[in-house]
Amino acid sequence: MLRCCASAHPSFWVPDRKRSTCSSCNKLFTLLRRRHHCRCCGGVFCGSCSMDSIALPAWGIPDVARVCGGCFILESQLVPMMLAGWDFGGSHLQLSADERSITWLTWHAGAPKLRSEDMLDVAAVELCGAGCGLSLKVRGEWFIFKGDRRSQPAAQVWVVALNQLRQLHLQRCGARSKHGDPPRRRDEEFLTKSLLEALKRRQARLIEAQGMFHIADVAAQQSKGYLPIGGTPAKKGGGGGG
Repeated sequence: MLRCCASAHPSFWVPDRKRSTCSSCNKLFTLLRRRHHCRCCGGVFCGSCSMDSIALPAWGIPDVARVCGGCFILESQLVPMMLAGWDFGGSHLQLSADERSITWLTWHAGAPKLRSEDMLDVAAVELCGAGCGLSLKVRGEWFIFKGDRRSQPAAQVWVVALNQLRQLHLQRCGARSKHGDPPRRRDEEFLTKSLLEALKRRQARLIEAQGMFHIADVAAQQSKGYLPIGGTPAKKGGGGGG
């Protein structure tokens, strides 16, 4: 559960008074067509557009909760794929267990190099390389992850998913201040230790199921002599992820 939440409704929820129509179908709310809040994005939807439900452990809700159609697809299909990770050419991308940062592994001079960035610091995500790879803009710097034709479907899904997840974090944490400071997580956005451990176990299961590897383990493996210089961890089943 969340560490704290002082208000009856989370601060990122869109107030009822600001929506006279559904955020998805745009139908007018009436006495019969009531307002419902998505527990993930905080948007206001009609009952038909918020019929799905799913647990949201990364957002501090371990039990099943009402969500809109877009958030249901994100959390049930796209996030599991990103948690398992994907190879783009010489780089491996992976979403953190708590869905708050994106980490990638590249190789330099035969040694692995890890970099992790908070989703709040990702300014843009775009397709590149004829749609076979993707590029991330982080604090004014672009990072390119090239792929081939085989990675084209994955690149397209990753761009959609990362943009949606990035917007979701911004919605929940607030826009940039008047002074240009980046948004920062509120107290209600921090997770308990037990929930973080559960999220790590979830990611481990997804990585195992997809035959991938946790990139945070790579440097440790090499430092202990388990991974040859310039080598890459073996994948079970030889799949590319997904």
